[in-house]
Amino acid sequence: MTKRSGSSRRKKAKQRAAAAAYPPWILLERHCTEEIHGSSSSVADTKTRAAGRTAAGSQISVALSAAVPPESSRVCVQVQLPNGVKLQHCTILAAHGDSVLIDVTVKEDWKGEKADYFVYSAGDAAADPPRPPSLLLLPPLPLTEEQDREQRQQRFLYRDDTGLLRRGEDDELLVAQLRMERADKEAAPELLMFRSGEWSIRRPLFISNGDGMEPDLPQSWYTRTAVPVGDRLLCWSDQLHGVVFSDVFDENPTLRYVPFPIDSPCGFKVCATTATAGGDTLKLVTMYPRCCCGDVGASKCPRSLHAYTIKTWMLRMEDMAWVMDGMVDTTEIWALDAYKGFPRVGLDDPVVSLDDPNTIAFAMCEDHHVRHGGDSTVRLLMVDTRTKTISSVFCYPRERQYFRFNLIPSRVSSYLNPSYPSQGNGGTSSPSKIDMDSTSEAPPIIVK
Repeated sequence: MTKRSGSSRRKKAKQRAAAAAYPPWILLERHCTEEIHGSSSSVADTKTRAAGRTAAGSQISVALSAAVPPESSRVCVQVQLPNGVKLQHCTILAAHGDSVLIDVTVKEDWKGEKADYFVYSAGDAAADPPRPPSLLLLPPLPLTEEQDREQRQQRFLYRDDTGLLRRGEDDELLVAQLRMERADKEAAPELLMFRSGEWSIRRPLFISNGDGMEPDLPQSWYTRTAVPVGDRLLCWSDQLHGVVFSDVFDENPTLRYVPFPIDSPCGFKVCATTATAGGDTLKLVTMYPRCCCGDVGASKCPRSLHAYTIKTWMLRMEDMAWVMDGMVDTTEIWALDAYKGFPRVGLDDPVVSLDDPNTIAFAMCEDHHVRHGGDSTVRLLMVDTRTKTISSVFCYPRERQYFRFNLIPSRVSSYLNPSYPSQGNGGTSSPSKIDMDSTSEAPPIIVK
């Protein structure tokens, strides 16, 4: 009896260990790891591999190499190309739920570049029966009338303006690219969407903020990032002026512009987090260089060289108000035991944790701030802005230091765990729906 009981405990322990084999969320490098087709020395986990074919018929496979943050994770791509065709790049454009949007661009001798767009899905190991990973090739993108007149061969998606959504209710897939053209000094948005298996081009309208006036989108607007908020909303940001929201699953999607709460000399990093009490929402992170006297701005004062104040805001979805919820100074971080021996320079490239909205991953590299003689070592730090502590540090291998820029938070790894609660490929709850009614009152701006 005792032996059977011990065996049962060991079996359950192994099951628990197997169930927790993949982290609940990961930080994906933008650039995929390109491997030789059929290579047996792949760094990827073979259990995560999915195979397919390019538009030209070449074999391609995609797999994950997942790691616990702040260590970054990789998407590994193997593609078998014919002679005369060269792989230009493999890049992650967006991620949401169990899915990752991948750009695989090749170039043939004496011809231009050609891009194939794939959606890698981790499936759902917790479903009954389990769904294995899969790879979907998206159909060719449609050309606009202007592009057709110019006899362009192909339209391209870009990481700055393209977002991906997986809706948990019915596993519906949506890809959207928002381009903000200018016509007579006014914004002329164009929304390219892949939905229900086909592409379409929309000309969405900006709605009023409630004052009867059209929203004043800055003429210097330049889209820098697209992030999902819940499983219905996409948000585009230019990192200087504000964000543009759209309920892209609406039959006639509109756009709403929400300015940032205050001006920032360094701009804002817009991150989505799923770890708030009210569901999914947006988080802003900005870093202000400062002097020891308290003035804002870069300083050459020895006592405040490279000193920054980090501030964070959350967007209250019900009334679209920004609420400042955190502030920490780099000098407080430098004073921690966990920081001893590291260069006293500013932190870069913040990414908010999907498990804790107060925890942010930062990159730190002396060479980025000191032009001559700075240490080129890149480290990723997990910083809790509420307790002002460092929970963990990852030192980037030198051969991969370039890839630490613009890491993408994703829950794709969680769908590989048999114990993860199955809730559709979206895997997140919808936030409070933005009031897209033009008669609504203008939201207040709140800064604590």
